Amino acid sequence: MNRTSQAVIFWKQVVLFLLMAQSTISHSQTVKILFDATKAQMSANADWVIDADLNNLGYNAAGNMLTGLGNEANPQGIPTPAQIGITANTPETFWTGGLSAWAVDCVKKAIR
Repeated sequence: MNRTSQAVIFWKQVVLFLLMAQSTISHSQTVKILFDATKAQMSANADWVIDADLNNLGYNAAGNMLTGLGNEANPQGIPTPAQIGITANTPETFWTGGLSAWAVDCVKKAIR
């Protein structure tokens, strides 16, 4: 095999690699983190929530968590205001939950 043939094969391999890399990058997914606030799963005051606009949850005598009985965080399904309002200068107190600072940082890093 002469030098010209080797160069042609090399450049074909380079082009193939670049096409494969571009295809992989263009089809990659955005990282998403799911928080499910539908079960009111909390442990004492360790509110594992991103945002809670209300603080009205409490426990009845049977140990069930109900609204209007206390001052624990009452998380909603989607944080408000919306994450689209977060910029590089947004403070970590944008949302009011136990994990709000972490969540704001995730949005700043484009993790939705």
